[in-house]
Amino acid sequence: MASGASNAQLFCDLLDEKEIKYQTNDLQDGDVLVQMSWNAENAPTIEIYVILDGDGESCAIRALPQVRVPENKLEGIWSLANSLNARFRWARFYTDSDNDVVLQCDAVLTETTAADVCFELSLRLLNIADEAYPDMMKQLWA
Repeated sequence: MASGASNAQLFCDLLDEKEIKYQTNDLQDGDVLVQMSWNAENAPTIEIYVILDGDGESCAIRALPQVRVPENKLEGIWSLANSLNARFRWARFYTDSDNDVVLQCDAVLTETTAADVCFELSLRLLNIADEAYPDMMKQLWA
C-alpha cells in the first residue's frame, strides 16, 4: 500500500528524471510537501506546492502566482476569480488569509498514478496561473 512518503519519492524521481529542481519537507501526519518555483512567460515567479497526503490516497496542489491583493481591490479580484473559475476547468482561484491569490486542485492517487498525476496537475496549474496573470494585473491596476 502506498504512503505519502512513497508517492512523494515516486514524484521526486520523476522530477529528477526531468531535471526539475524542488525541495521537500515532511509535514504532520505523514504528509509530504514538494515545492517548486517556476519562471513563467507572464508571471515573474509561480510557486507550486504539492502536498501528498500521508495515507497515500490523494494530493493537494497549490499555485501562488505572487499576486497580493490590497483590501480595496479584493471585490474586483473576487469577481475576476469567479470568471476564472468558470473559464479554467482544472483550477479554483481564491484569495487566502494574506490576500494572496491561490490556485488549487486536488486529486485521488494510487501508487501507479501518483508521479504522473502530480506532475501533470502541477504543469496545468502553472500554465493556468501564467495565462490568468495578465487578467489579475489588469484588475489590480484598474
